[in-house]
Amino acid sequence: MNKLFYYKLIAESLKNELNLTDIHIHFKNIYKGFSSAKGYISIPLWTLKNNSYCIYYIIHELCHQVIYKRLGHFKHDADFKNEETILLNKFNLIPVYSKSYVKELIKNNISVYKRTYSNE
Repeated sequence: MNKLFYYKLIAESLKNELNLTDIHIHFKNIYKGFSSAKGYISIPLWTLKNNSYCIYYIIHELCHQVIYKRLGHFKHDADFKNEETILLNKFNLIPVYSKSYVKELIKNNISVYKRTYSNE
């Protein structure tokens, strides 16, 4: 199965599970993804290189929509991190945070992603 198709299926499944049916998700050749108040999410194509990180990125942007609908903001606060952690756990991913963003993802006691730069 094509990787892009696979991740589009995951994104659509999560979107429906979260009752975000009015959200539009696009995978694009961009540097940084985003989630807008108008309901658009863009995921960078480069994230497809790491399965766990791509799933994290999809979940991260969808959580912005969940929190925006619930609380009206896009902050990386405790509510956001809690929602993100719950969804990541469904994929057996455990996030390790550095302030706002995940610096590492653990799956089955193995590091599957480790950030090599600091953006905070």
